[in-house]
Amino acid sequence: MSREEIIAALDEIDRLDLSDEERDALISEILDPLIEKDPQYALERFADKIKTDPDGIGSQLSSAMRAWAQKDLGAATAWLDRKIAAGDFDSKTLDGQSDVREEFEAALLGSLIEKNPAAGFCPIRCATRRSEAKCFRILAIRRA
Repeated sequence: MSREEIIAALDEIDRLDLSDEERDALISEILDPLIEKDPQYALERFADKIKTDPDGIGSQLSSAMRAWAQKDLGAATAWLDRKIAAGDFDSKTLDGQSDVREEFEAALLGSLIEKNPAAGFCPIRCATRRSEAKCFRILAIRRA
């Protein structure tokens, strides 16, 4: 499917009379091909899912962050910084940790390491030491 065909399919899904769970399941099925073709569009179109579905589509979008960062690290980093500043990755847990934010940061860090391996030893993206360690664990799992 082309980018335009995928977007048309997503638009059609939006028009269907489905429950949120059914809609998200269909979106999730065709999101990966969209991420491959246009990761920036995927992130922008489904950015609300970072908050509303952090364990589903929101988490799936971390692969879009990595793909976009591989194409345009500066733009992907700026987008993530804006979303963090807007509170889109804020956690409601007592410890304040956001798993989906850590997934996005690990994706960005992974792309940075691929472009410049020495930069990986200076992880400036992760907010805390605990989250920094988790970013590296996520990154190690994805690279394995």
